[in-house]
Amino acid sequence: MDTQKKVSRIVEPFTIDLRSLFGALFKNIFLILLSAVLFAGAAFWYSANMTVPTYTSSFAAYVVNVKDPISLESLSGSDTTAAQSLALTYAKIISSRTIVEAALKRSTLDCSYDQIRSSVTSSGIPR
Repeated sequence: MDTQKKVSRIVEPFTIDLRSLFGALFKNIFLILLSAVLFAGAAFWYSANMTVPTYTSSFAAYVVNVKDPISLESLSGSDTTAAQSLALTYAKIISSRTIVEAALKRSTLDCSYDQIRSSVTSSGIPR
């Protein structure tokens, strides 16, 4: 008999009065909007002042060592090997001290060569 009382409590219908629910929300609309604006302002201030921006960039260059661009269909193995060596040379030039320091002079970054060099990666086509 005690079990029936527990079951009947679970099965009882439960109604929600939407008018009173929306009335309570509307009565406190000023407080809701004020807190939303305050939290949005705090999030904006934090992202503008406390976070360090991180920039990424990528670049791909395809090097083909042929004199006539129309004859790309007749590339030989030596042309491919020469292009791979040339791409590796360009990758080393990009990460050289001269190029990195010249880029630092043109930018507004307050970094050293070692900091920039550690974040720059360059590679050629794997053989």
